[in-house]
Amino acid sequence: MSLLNLYRILFVMVLWCSQTFAQISAYNGIVYPYDSEHTQTLGGIINAVPNHFSGIQSNPAGLTFFKNPKLSLSMHYNRSNDILKNDWEDKNINFSTSDIYPGAISGSIPVKILNKNIVFALSYNKIEKPVFEIWDALNEVEQVQADHSRKGNVGNVNIGFGTNFNKNFSIGFGITKWIGNWEWTDEISTDISGNGKFQYSGSNFTLGTLHHFNKISIGVTIHSPFTLMKSNNIFITTWYGDETYDINQYFKGAAKLGIVYNLNPQFILGIGYYFQNNFVMKIKSDNSELEEVKNNYGKSHQISIGSEFTFIFDEFQLPVFLTYQPTWTPEIKNDIHFPPVFYQYFNSLNKEKLSHSIVVGFGLNTQSYVLNFSSQWTTKLTKVVNELTSPFT
Repeated sequence: MSLLNLYRILFVMVLWCSQTFAQISAYNGIVYPYDSEHTQTLGGIINAVPNHFSGIQSNPAGLTFFKNPKLSLSMHYNRSNDILKNDWEDKNINFSTSDIYPGAISGSIPVKILNKNIVFALSYNKIEKPVFEIWDALNEVEQVQADHSRKGNVGNVNIGFGTNFNKNFSIGFGITKWIGNWEWTDEISTDISGNGKFQYSGSNFTLGTLHHFNKISIGVTIHSPFTLMKSNNIFITTWYGDETYDINQYFKGAAKLGIVYNLNPQFILGIGYYFQNNFVMKIKSDNSELEEVKNNYGKSHQISIGSEFTFIFDEFQLPVFLTYQPTWTPEIKNDIHFPPVFYQYFNSLNKEKLSHSIVVGFGLNTQSYVLNFSSQWTTKLTKVVNELTSPFT
């Protein structure tokens, strides 16, 4: 067996086209920190299907299906087309962005310990800049001129393993460690400015199970609560004076359920449900009137409905999948409305609380390598509230 066949190097290229969706703010746009954010196969969406690339975060129990050492590489292209309705001047502002991102890397190796087959995996996911930023649009409005700069890198490292209890039941465990920071500086006119650093250093745990029946597979994943981000000494200067803030962003856990039905060896149907508990942004200030404020974000739900058909040829296989995902995005409920606590936030419109996504993809599977391509289209109406003070929530 050649070295290439032994390691079965898996190259993954992801095409990801999206439109704006609700996020925490222009700086903390990670609404779902328990996901890898990179979809390659149906298994990256419905956690009852084994998926090598995002297996540690989606369901580490699925790692047990990979019997040979593997290396996965990912990159993706993102294009965003945004239409901003300006309430001040009753007109629309159109702008778009496009970027190519390096994505992530993942590797796994099977070992045998005490007559037990265990697959260990390690991955790194790079989290790109926020999906939607309002600064370009604000500068199109004559009443607001904002000088905004940001630098830094954010990502997470994942370590996990999966093992079989018997031929029909497997279990997996994963640890996710966040690393990196965003450092920013903003100026709006000569009276309003701010600077600070968001440090992403949180850790969370993932426990997954995968149970096979005759033609049905059921996957369950539970994610632990954790503090995703902390920031000390955010400095704000406004017409109110100089103030300093400390904040942290706490997530209260999430869970996933996936069910897959195998109509035949080539055709599968799947449905998934994703629940994320509410999360909180806590802000402490040296201002006596704002000693501690909690910005509470509600629970969110997502349903995934998909199918995959595999075309079989002499030298390779060609799996093709299609999924639809409606997402009920979290709502924000704040303690008070007083700047600068409400600098900028994103919230669902009352008439449009659903985010709609369609994901399509296909793969090219040979004995030596696998190429996967997927494309995601997402549309969402959001409400952006902006105060003339510097950002930190």
